[in-house]
This record gives sequence, structure tokens and C-alpha cells, in this order.
Amino acid sequence: MLSFDAIIKYICRKIVLLRISKTIALSIGFIIYWGCVSCPLAQLIEKDKEYSFQSPGFFDMPSAISYDGGQHRMAFADRGRNLVYIFDLSNRSSTILGDNQEIKDPVGLAFSRNGDLFISQADNSRIIIFGPNATDPDILEMSGADPSRSIHPGKLFIDQNDLLYVADQNQALIYVIDDSANLKFKIKEKLRNPNGILVNQSGEIMVADRGIDPILIFSSDGVYLRRLSPPELPTEKFSYRASGLAIDQQGQVYTLDVNTSRIIWFDPIGVNRTQWSPPPPFIPIDIAIDRYNNIYVLESSSGSARIFVKGG
Repeated sequence: MLSFDAIIKYICRKIVLLRISKTIALSIGFIIYWGCVSCPLAQLIEKDKEYSFQSPGFFDMPSAISYDGGQHRMAFADRGRNLVYIFDLSNRSSTILGDNQEIKDPVGLAFSRNGDLFISQADNSRIIIFGPNATDPDILEMSGADPSRSIHPGKLFIDQNDLLYVADQNQALIYVIDDSANLKFKIKEKLRNPNGILVNQSGEIMVADRGIDPILIFSSDGVYLRRLSPPELPTEKFSYRASGLAIDQQGQVYTLDVNTSRIIWFDPIGVNRTQWSPPPPFIPIDIAIDRYNNIYVLESSSGSARIFVKGG
């Protein structure tokens, strides 16, 4: 693939012949370049069905997914049935949470390092915490984190320092809570509809947002740094609504475009972008990646979780 610089140099050499301004040439160069890096160069391949959650209709209203790297488990939230499923991907066993009506409208999931599963509920400031054995849940009351606001927890994430990140779409901010349930700081700048969180290997906080800027990057203490975009065009805005975030073993960042129903992934510094989708219907909700780089997409049109791998 030609580099951005190479494309621009070639176009600029033609400026005199074409009698167009350098500004127009740069714009044309960007369109060509971005079209190249946006095309589906690496197609994904859907894996054969191995688990019951891959079957159409397994979920009524799927809402969230989270991977437990320590125990190779995947959790799925079904908002329609008020249930959370935990699948052991090694022995193919499963556990169902919510049979005792302790869960209502689950919308966010996150595993801690020791295997605790945190579950957020729509319009409820309480986060439910199930231990590794999924018995006798604890409750984290979020209302104490910000007494001046009505908190509506959404997507969750837990980093390697056991900090809990809680997206509040109603307030368009993210709460960062320590392991003693104390508020450390809030992230608010530029957020409009945060719907996915992760912390990369450099300790930067990445947020998928359904607002103007699809993926925003913040420092470890919540200061806005930049958008995830090519360094040649750091202020360029790309039109898609990001939902969910995941990162693979090579540091590539994955999200979902809920506008066009596509899977999008970037290299670690955001230079190259690839996008792809399977044949319709395909309505992706959330995304996770396991230790083997299998890509799990929770999908509402089929009511299932579909598994993809990189193609050739």
C-alpha cells in the first residue's frame, strides 16, 4: 500500500497539469489514502458453531459481553431475560446468573483479575458483584461516588490495577472507582455517549463514543490526549458511531460501527483502519477478544454471539 506521503507527492507533481490548488490536491490525496486503508484488506472468517451461545435465538435481547483472560471464560448479558451467562470456553460448561431475580436489565459486564464478575443494571445505581464461584453476590452502591447526580451505570471495564471504569451514558461521563469503592476521578471532556472502555498497554484510557468522535484517548489520570486517527490528520473526524472496545494480542484495537453494522479495527497507533461486515442481517452490539485472538461479536439480529478469526 502506498504511504500517505507518497500519494501526496505524486498528486502535487500533477498540480500544474491539472491546474488545481494544493488544498484540493491534499483533499484528494486524503480521500484516496483513507479509501485504501479503509477497505477490507483482511477479511474475517466466521468459525463453525462450538458453543450453544452461537445458535440463533440463544439470547432474547443481548446487551454486553466480557472476557476473563485468567480463566478463559466469556460472560454475556441478556437484558430481555434478565440473565447473565458465564461460559468456560475450555470445558464448555456454563453458569447462569439471575435465576433468583437479583439481576434486572443488565447492560454492562467486567471481570476483575481474580475472576469476580461486575454487572451494571440500567437505571439502577447498584453494581452487582459475583465471586468466581458465582454465589452470594455483593453490591457496589454507585450513588456515593457522586451524590449530586443520579447515576445510571452502563458499560464497565476493570484494569490491571483493579480500577473500575463505569460509563454513564445519561451524564455522558465515566467514573473511575478504586478497589475500596472510592471515586478517584471522572472523565467528561468531549464525551457524548460513551459505550465502551479499555486501558491499553501504555496505560492510556480508550473510550468508544457514539457521539462526534468515535474513539477518544485519555491519560491514565483522565486528561484528554487525542482521537484514535492517523497522525497525519490528528483533527480529522470520521463519521461512525462506535460501540464496544477490544484489543488483541498484537495491540490492534477493535470496535463496532452501529451506523453501518461493521467491525472496525486499527493498528495500535491508529494509522491504518480496516472495516468489514458479514452478509446482512448483522446488527452488532458488543465485542470481545480472547487470548487466542478469536473475535466474539454479540449480535441482536440473530440473538447470538458470533465468533470470527482473521482471514488470509
